[in-house]
Amino acid sequence: MLKYIKLSIICSIFFNNSYTKTLGEQNKSTMLTINRIYEKNCKTGELLAKFGYHQIPIKKIKPNLWLSKIIPITYFMVRKTNRNYYYDMHNAPKIQYIYNLDAGLNVYVGTKDEINNNIRHKIINSGEIFLVEDTNGLGHKSTAINCKPRTSIFIPISQEIQPQKNDDKSSSYNMDNYQDYLANKDNYEEIIIGKDNDLLPDILNKKLIDRGEIGAISKPIACDGFVIGKNKTKVFLIFLIKK
Repeated sequence: MLKYIKLSIICSIFFNNSYTKTLGEQNKSTMLTINRIYEKNCKTGELLAKFGYHQIPIKKIKPNLWLSKIIPITYFMVRKTNRNYYYDMHNAPKIQYIYNLDAGLNVYVGTKDEINNNIRHKIINSGEIFLVEDTNGLGHKSTAINCKPRTSIFIPISQEIQPQKNDDKSSSYNMDNYQDYLANKDNYEEIIIGKDNDLLPDILNKKLIDRGEIGAISKPIACDGFVIGKNKTKVFLIFLIKK
């Protein structure tokens, strides 16, 4: 009888500790670190694009699922580029996130010689989101990987919610005052991109306008905010439209 009581106590302690640990982990916040392209004055006085990183607060909702708060935006756009995509030195038209849905992207930064000789180079993979801030200066170059067509999502960031720069290489968001997604999701219609597959939802495919050799692009698609999600293998997006 004594052995049974001891065993019951041990099992009870183990179960309660495990349950407490699980509950604690499920409300844990962390940072999603993504690539960032920003501009910086170099020693020669040129304004050059550089690689850095950007951090977004995300919260663990359940095992293998993290979500950000609702980031307020007014619209996003969808673009499809063909297998021969090559965009020589250019600036970002606006500070914006770009999400690669179904293929990766080569990005080159630095001086004109460095860009022409592909010296400072990064691959932004399929299923990744990155931030572009080089709206001035020499800009960056981007090309297709292995001649693969690519679907990307452009998400301009409004002036009111620009990321704060921590130092030369990093920036981040303070989302303390942003709305919680799960507490408010019933107020919105959702368009989910990239969570279960790399297919563009039909509702967005219908909005693409063919532009010939450069591919296809949509007009701005109005929305009221978006959420960045992460599961075990990739990042995905949830666009929100008020009901």
